[in-house]
Amino acid sequence: MFTKLLASATVALGLGIAVPASAQQVTAQVPIDSSFVGGELTWGSSLGTVAFRWKPVVIKNTLMLCGAVTNSNARMARHNATVLNKGWLKVDGRKVVRGLRFFKVHQAGTSLEGAVANCTPVKASTKQNSKYELGFDSTRVRL
Repeated sequence: MFTKLLASATVALGLGIAVPASAQQVTAQVPIDSSFVGGELTWGSSLGTVAFRWKPVVIKNTLMLCGAVTNSNARMARHNATVLNKGWLKVDGRKVVRGLRFFKVHQAGTSLEGAVANCTPVKASTKQNSKYELGFDSTRVRL
C-alpha cells in the first residue's frame, strides 16, 4: 500500500536580518513552547499521524529554523526520514531550506509541548513581517 503526503503551514514573524549560513547543521536546541506552530501529517486512521512543531527564531543574530516531530504510532516512525527529507521552508515565497532531517525526532507518543527542538541556520534575507511557510512535497512510502 502506498500513502501520499502533502501538508503546509504558515507563520508571520517580524525579522530584519540577512544570514550567510549553511543549512542542515544542528547548531542549537531550544525548548518548545506555545509560540511554536504545530501540524500533523496523517497516514490513515489505523496508522496514526506524524506531529510536528516548528518556529523560525533568532539566536545570536542568526535566523534559525527550529523543529521537532513525534509519531502517534511507533510502527510508522521508520518513515520519519522519508517525510523529513521532503520537507521545506519558504520565506516570502522562496524555498530557502530543503529537507528537514535536522528536526529532533522524539519517541512515539511523546508530547512535543516542553520537549526540545533542534535548530539550524537559514540562509535568507528577511524583512519586517516576512511570511514563513513550512511544507512537504508529495512522497510515497511502502507500508
